[in-house]
Amino acid sequence: MHTVAVARHAMATRFEIILYGEQEVALRAAAEEAADEIARLDAQLNLYNPASELSHINACAGRDPVRVEPGLFRLLQRAQQLSRATDGAFDITVTPLVRCWGFMGGPGKLPDSSAVAEARARVGMELV
Repeated sequence: MHTVAVARHAMATRFEIILYGEQEVALRAAAEEAADEIARLDAQLNLYNPASELSHINACAGRDPVRVEPGLFRLLQRAQQLSRATDGAFDITVTPLVRCWGFMGGPGKLPDSSAVAEARARVGMELV
């Protein structure tokens, strides 16, 4: 029995894929393929990467229409369905609030009520 481990850093965390089986070459190929998919998704969805597709969408938000890769479009549709199904408890547009509270690149802070109100005005799947 062989053990193959492949690790990648993406999405601000460490991903480690560990596979067990008889065919070491096939295990390594499968682990590398999964790690490559993680890297692809990170490149597409990473909010901290100004070259990511998601950053481009956000940069054009409210100004210009944006052509979106079909897989990302389906992901956004699913996020919208989940938001509706949870009465907004699941909401991928939460970044303005996360920034307001200082959780992006900082230790966190207690914002004043006007900052929270301003951030809340920019949150909601109806804005996507």
